Amino acid sequence: MDEVMSFGDFLQQRRSSMMRQKVLAEKLGITVSYLCEIENGRKDPPQYELVVKIADVLNLKGTDRERFFDLAGKGRNEVSPDLPEYIMNSDVADTVRMALRTAKSSKASVQDWLDFVQRMQSKSV
Repeated sequence: MDEVMSFGDFLQQRRSSMMRQKVLAEKLGITVSYLCEIENGRKDPPQYELVVKIADVLNLKGTDRERFFDLAGKGRNEVSPDLPEYIMNSDVADTVRMALRTAKSSKASVQDWLDFVQRMQSKSV
């Protein structure tokens, strides 16, 4: 992930290529000043529901949408907002939590995680 790009930077970049702040604010039901504060990093990224609504209005898909969620989580110092439901309430939630704790306690490296991701991606092809 790009360490320099913030949630607000990404939002501003994507929004400005599609519409003015006023138009997006109206579609989201928020004030232009609040949107401006988010884009300029004076406010933290909003809660999950509004992040999803923004992503939908901006038609973010695939890796762009995931990056948007990752930047929102990082900006709030939280897990990416699209993941807690999966981590806590999916059919595999207990196993996911166990895997995360195992990785934490064994000090899994970046390569360990990349190997895991590659194995999971090869299963979905």
